[in-house]
Amino acid sequence: MDFSVIIPAYNVSGIIGRAIRSAAAQTLPPLEILVVDDCSTDNTVEVVKALASEIPSLRLLSSLANGGPSAARNIGLRAAKGDWIALLDSDDAWKPGRLKRLSEVASATSVDFVADNLVLWDAVADAQVKPFYYDLAARQKQITLLDMFRADDNFNFSKASYALMKPIFRRNFLVEHKIEYNERMKIGEDFNLFVESLFNGAKIVLIQDSYYIYSMPRPPSGRSPHSRSVYRFDGLTEQIPILESKYQDRIDPELKRTMRNYGKTMMMLYHSDVARQYRWKGKYAKYIAYLVARPELTRRLVFRAAIKTWKNRFPLIALRPDHD
Repeated sequence: MDFSVIIPAYNVSGIIGRAIRSAAAQTLPPLEILVVDDCSTDNTVEVVKALASEIPSLRLLSSLANGGPSAARNIGLRAAKGDWIALLDSDDAWKPGRLKRLSEVASATSVDFVADNLVLWDAVADAQVKPFYYDLAARQKQITLLDMFRADDNFNFSKASYALMKPIFRRNFLVEHKIEYNERMKIGEDFNLFVESLFNGAKIVLIQDSYYIYSMPRPPSGRSPHSRSVYRFDGLTEQIPILESKYQDRIDPELKRTMRNYGKTMMMLYHSDVARQYRWKGKYAKYIAYLVARPELTRRLVFRAAIKTWKNRFPLIALRPDHD
């Protein structure tokens, strides 16, 4: 089983070495490690070139224009030679046995995607926090479309978001079904690719073992906790009618309801982010007016605050695995 590792990169000269070295140190070495530079303005390119002198499998690809992670991943997908693709973000890392373990699961189950549990890593404290999918009741779980749309509701505190999965996947599956990352989407592009794949018959398995080290909080290449930008969750909402139209013959009433509820939740998250920006900027009159005009948002924010208070007061109960 040959792997092409794809690492999108933009202004990550100080951290990308960790990601590249973790890919090169796999007990099942990848066929190639493709770093796709998205027009960095720092010395990311120089760092990658220096590492390439000691890691023969490392190749540097470059975007002609800054297009974001989706465009960079698509460049990597088109250049990849491996039978399987493994995605790695430039600020994350893998444990040494990741590719070997996931390849074993792929061979044993004949699936198209295999994802593992995420290890949340506190980049400030330089310490592991906990596995992300802590509510897995079995050694592995096959992910369905209903799972995707139900779990990716950030107001549902009993479930983790499958949108953050970092699976390996068969390159030919995407080629055969003409699936790529949606370059118009600036958030949720992974989720969209997983959903498109599931609509086209993909089998996705998530295992309980943790091999992917996911950095929290995200570094400057992501967004700071006090960013003045707004997450465009509304873009995910806009995808719902597009998916409904494209796959109308594959959507039953339950899935349609779940998809539409998901769309409403993503729009609610967008409005929540806009309101938060007003508050952080000290524009309290606009903040209050925004909430007053959206009573459902106000109710949800109050509910979230209550849940957060409850978890802080009863941490041992709050962290208990949920197997519903």
